[in-house]
Amino acid sequence: MRHPPDPDRPFTARRKMAERCSLGIVALALLAGLLFSIATRGPWYDEFYTYYVTGPGFGLREALFGHWLADNHPPFFYVLVRAARGLGNNIEALRLINAAIGLIAFGCGVAAVRGNRRIASLAVIFFLFLASQRAAILYGAELRSYFLTLCSTALLVLTLTAVYLDKQPGGPWRRCALAGAILLSFNNHVVTTIVSGAILLPFLAAFTLQRNFGALRAVLIPALISGAIFLAVTAIQFPLWETNTRSFWIPAGFTAGRLTVQITAQRAMEGNIVILVLGAPGIVLALVQAIRQRHRNAELEAAAILGLGGLLAIGLILGIHCWRPFVVEKYLTGLIPVPGMILAIGMTQLLRQSGDRLAALLLLAAAAASLVAINDNRLETARKNSWAGTAAVIGRQVARCPDTAVHIDPYWNADLIAIPPRDNEAAVAMAYQVMARRFGFAIEPAASRRLSGSCPTLFWAEHDTRHHFTAAEILSHLREAGYPVSRIKVSRVGDGWIASTGPGPGGNVATQ
Repeated sequence: MRHPPDPDRPFTARRKMAERCSLGIVALALLAGLLFSIATRGPWYDEFYTYYVTGPGFGLREALFGHWLADNHPPFFYVLVRAARGLGNNIEALRLINAAIGLIAFGCGVAAVRGNRRIASLAVIFFLFLASQRAAILYGAELRSYFLTLCSTALLVLTLTAVYLDKQPGGPWRRCALAGAILLSFNNHVVTTIVSGAILLPFLAAFTLQRNFGALRAVLIPALISGAIFLAVTAIQFPLWETNTRSFWIPAGFTAGRLTVQITAQRAMEGNIVILVLGAPGIVLALVQAIRQRHRNAELEAAAILGLGGLLAIGLILGIHCWRPFVVEKYLTGLIPVPGMILAIGMTQLLRQSGDRLAALLLLAAAAASLVAINDNRLETARKNSWAGTAAVIGRQVARCPDTAVHIDPYWNADLIAIPPRDNEAAVAMAYQVMARRFGFAIEPAASRRLSGSCPTLFWAEHDTRHHFTAAEILSHLREAGYPVSRIKVSRVGDGWIASTGPGPGGNVATQ
C-alpha cells in the first residue's frame, strides 16, 4: 500500500506571506466596504420595524413581551439593538452593531484556529470565500439579524471543522468560540436554528462513532443548553408564529422553496470564482487519491459531514415550507458557510499538490477575486431601493417651493399593515415621519385635504412592493378620499412613488 503525501509538510515563507497578505488586505477591504455601505445605504421598511420596537419609548418588560416576542423571530437581536441605542438615534448609527459583530466573529475565528497551521491555512480560504459573499455586505449594512446569522454559523462551521480535524476540542478559546457560535446560531432566527442543528447532528454522530467523548461533550453540552433556551422561547412564541403565518406573503409550495434554496446555493458558490474553480476539482482529486492510495483523509471526511448536514437542513426546511411557507433567500443565510468550507477544503487539497510558488499565486488570485466581489457588493448595496429615494425627491421639491403640500395615506400600505405582528401599523407611520424630518419637510395631518395654491401638492407612498398602484388607481382613491384633484402625474422611485398635482418629474399621468 502506498503512503499518502504528508499533509503537514512545512509551509514556505512565500506561502505564509501570501496567506497573511491575503487575510489582512481582504479583512481591511471588507471592513471598509461594510462601513461605506452602512453609511450610504438608505433605510428600508424592515429596518424601521427594528428601530420602532427597540425604541426607548417602551419599557424593557413591555418591549420583550408586547413587541419582541410577538414577532416571528427570537428576540435576541432586538435585545442587542436595544442595548446599543446609545450609538446614535438613527438607523445608520445602529447598523454599526454589525461591524462590531463582524470584528468579534473574526477575532473568535482567529483564536479558534491559532496554533494549528493546517487549520489556520484552511480558515484563510474559508474567510476569503465569506468575504466575497453578497450577504456579507448587503446584510451587514442593514439593521436586521441576518449578518449575525452569517457570522454565527460561519464560526460554528469553522470550529466544528477544527475540532474534527484536531480530534480534540482544543483550548479554552476554541471551546468558548464553539459554545458562543452554538448559542447564537440556535437563538437568532428560526431557520438558522434548523440549519445549525442539522449541521451539528452529523458531527455528534461522527464523534460518537469515533468514541471521541471529549469532542462530543464540547459540542453536546452547549447544544443542549442553547436548545433548551430556544425551546423555552419557542413555547411562548410558537402560537404566535402559527397564527401569524396562516396567511403569509411568502410564496408557498415545494417549487418555490426549492428555487429559493437553489438561488441561495448558486449565489454563494459564485461569490468567489477562483475558490469555486479550484475547490470543486480539488475535492474530486483528493477523493480519487484517497481511493487509489487507500488512506483516510480527515478533511474529506469533514467535507462529507458538512455536506450531509447541509442536505439535512435543506430537507427539513423544504418539508416545513410545504406545510407553512416560511423561507426566503435572506432566511437561508446560515447555509452559506457550508459550501464555503467544503470548497475551502477542496482548494486546500489542490494547493497541497502544487508547488509553493504556484500555491502562493493561487491564494493571491483568490484574494483578488474577493476584493473585486467586495467592491461589486458595496456598489450594489449602496444602490438598493430605500425610503430615501422618494423622500429626497420630495425634500428637493419643498426646498424649491416651500408651500408644497405633502400627504400620506395608510391605504397605500394596507397590505403591509394587515400582516401580523400588529406593530407594523405604528412602524409604517413612524417611518414616514422619520424620513420627512430627515429631508426637511412636513407631512400634512391625516384629516387635511389641503391643496397648495402656489406649489404642487404631493401624495407620497413607500414600500409599494406588491400592489404596484397605477396612476388611474391612485387618482380614483384620492377623489374617493375627498381630494378635489382631476389630474395627477405619478413618478416611481425604487419601491415608492410620488403623485403630483403640478409640474414635476416625468411619469404616468391620470385625469378624471
